[in-house]
Amino acid sequence: MVDDNTLRNALSHLPACALLAVALGGCGIASDYTLTLNPRTLPGQDPFGTDVTVKVLLYGEDGASEVVPLDDAEGVRPLDGDRVGVVVELLGGPATEFNRFSMAAYGEVGPISLGSGEVNAAYDVFVPMFGVVGDMDAFADSHHLAAAAMLPKGGVILAGGGDLDSGATDDGIYWMRHPDTEPWRLDPIATMQGPRAGATASLVEVDGISRVLIAGGRASIDDITSNRRQAILFDPAYERVGWRGDMSVRRSGHAAVTLESGKVLLIGGWVDDGLAPDQATFDIFDPATRTMTAGPSPLNVPSVGLAVASIGSDGALVCGGGTLSGDTLTPSRLCDRISLTGQVSAAAPMLGDRMGHALVQMEDGSVLLTGGIDSATDVGDQGQSISTASLYIPREDSWDQIGPMELRRVGHTLVSTGDGRYIAIGGAETGDGASTYGAAVDCTELFDPSNFRWTVQQPCNPTGRGAAGAVASHAEHGAFALTGYDPSATSGRAYGWLGFGPALLASEE
Repeated sequence: MVDDNTLRNALSHLPACALLAVALGGCGIASDYTLTLNPRTLPGQDPFGTDVTVKVLLYGEDGASEVVPLDDAEGVRPLDGDRVGVVVELLGGPATEFNRFSMAAYGEVGPISLGSGEVNAAYDVFVPMFGVVGDMDAFADSHHLAAAAMLPKGGVILAGGGDLDSGATDDGIYWMRHPDTEPWRLDPIATMQGPRAGATASLVEVDGISRVLIAGGRASIDDITSNRRQAILFDPAYERVGWRGDMSVRRSGHAAVTLESGKVLLIGGWVDDGLAPDQATFDIFDPATRTMTAGPSPLNVPSVGLAVASIGSDGALVCGGGTLSGDTLTPSRLCDRISLTGQVSAAAPMLGDRMGHALVQMEDGSVLLTGGIDSATDVGDQGQSISTASLYIPREDSWDQIGPMELRRVGHTLVSTGDGRYIAIGGAETGDGASTYGAAVDCTELFDPSNFRWTVQQPCNPTGRGAAGAVASHAEHGAFALTGYDPSATSGRAYGWLGFGPALLASEE
């Protein structure tokens, strides 16, 4: 986090009156407040573009709210016992209305009771788009297909990855410390037992202490016959690898999800010597006992290109993937449910065939499904991705079609922003749904379940671009992303940060 000078500099294109109003509560603004900004942005980041307007949000204790332009000559008069917020929006909307879909930054505090004299109000400003943190140029090779996990305090663990040009993979474990401190960099702190790419990294709790489970991967980035069976537990407190164990098969390019029970489900992917089974298998890691258990039966869904999401006490939902025949992957619409104890049962199929899509559980328990590829594609070829989206309702075991994303994506990631919305990160316009991708998608895209609307976040920043990128998030902190597959040869090099903020309470007109 940086101080208020960063935001002042970022808003330097605004009229002087607006600047003084933000920093000092002056310039004719009849307010009892001094507004102090604590923007959660990166050093030098200017996410606001050149045409923005600043608005103050006022919330009364009776539930009433006002939206007032910051340079309103009539002044800003907070209501007693209110909350105060700021929204920085792209120009074009009504001055006295709040439009979350055009915001470039926002923040709020309160409640604050008015007293005599001046009241100082300080609040964080969050930026819902990626800013560049740094790059991997300090390391010999890039880190494409690295695995990432975010710690509860906001630090990021990055493991392995490889170089697309040489095919070499890395055995390093890297740590970006708490993101509110400087410097923003990934430091090498430990090594795994052998290099790997295409592994998964999952946050687990062992005896109340956060650790990271790193599972599978392959020794060569372009050789799916070099898959690894081993899983390890990395302990950030001691900066070392502790427990080591084996999955039931060797895996890379697989999926992982932490279940409500705290166990980790490891599922699908390329297995053993590069096989793509028609029926995926899975393993469950129990951090309490440090044991890895193979699933009792295979799934109905194929192994490569599937997606998985938690469904709370019901376990997990697994959908899609591609059946391999010769060199052709054919997408499936089948879904399975896996209980917390590992029992498999068929779930309602998706509304269409998909591979390389994304799933995420939403706050109401439903599962959001987006993108992927819906037609047969040769491995290494470039099929067209899709933008369609749907919702799975676990209690009804049914799917509902919803409005599509604005952009087509395959190989992307969906994460919760912690304020009831969800964001699509990265992906590609084309690919085979499993290992090879084409033109990278630059823009993040927000989904709001209150009105089923998708909004591309402007301006687009290439940090989170590309398919199969390393993404880690935490609802209280934000999201980290290392660039995914990118034909322009930046795969696995630039890494960025997206800061999440509190839910905005003002109602929209």
